[in-house]
Amino acid sequence: MDTRLYAGKHYQALTVHFTPSFVARLLPLFPVVDKKLQSEGTVFLLQETVCAIDHELNRLVQSILTCRYEPAWREHFFDSRAEELLFKFNVAISRDDPLKFPYTAAELEKVVAAEKLICQDITKHFIIRQLSRMVLMNEARFKMVFKNVFDVGPYEYLRKIRLEKAADMIAGGCLVKEAAAATGWRPTDLIVAYRERYGITPGQQKPRK
Repeated sequence: MDTRLYAGKHYQALTVHFTPSFVARLLPLFPVVDKKLQSEGTVFLLQETVCAIDHELNRLVQSILTCRYEPAWREHFFDSRAEELLFKFNVAISRDDPLKFPYTAAELEKVVAAEKLICQDITKHFIIRQLSRMVLMNEARFKMVFKNVFDVGPYEYLRKIRLEKAADMIAGGCLVKEAAAATGWRPTDLIVAYRERYGITPGQQKPRK
């Protein structure tokens, strides 16, 4: 990761290299990308200007950069995250206009503010009506824009953040009841969600060294 200057502003840039065989895994799903690769070669611009990545993509990148899993699991973890990253890029390339968003800059700013409110204290659960009023948006519009930006609704987003935090605590050696109390879960619900997400129970998770 490095910092670059563009149009008088500094941006952090991340360069990711994919092997041809890795890229080929997803090509059958994205004929537009396949056609671009054949006509323009292995290098082409997704867009002409520099712009900020969305928050879901940023979290994906950060999860790669801050991976704390033990070495035996890292290769599988990096593989899965890299494939998700490549999938999102392919989706963006396949759209007619990747820069045309179905919400305004002001609406984006408001749902990002709501996301920050959610993350300030993940033991709290704000209902959609509360969040939309706090950021001065119509409830139905807020729900639609939030899901468009973060790929899930506010409650699903809260559950995701809670689970990731709890999993990190468990990997650090915390007991399930401690992680649950700190992240707003009931212990039994945390165990179920953990198994659904990671395929193992918290008790089977080896503490990282």
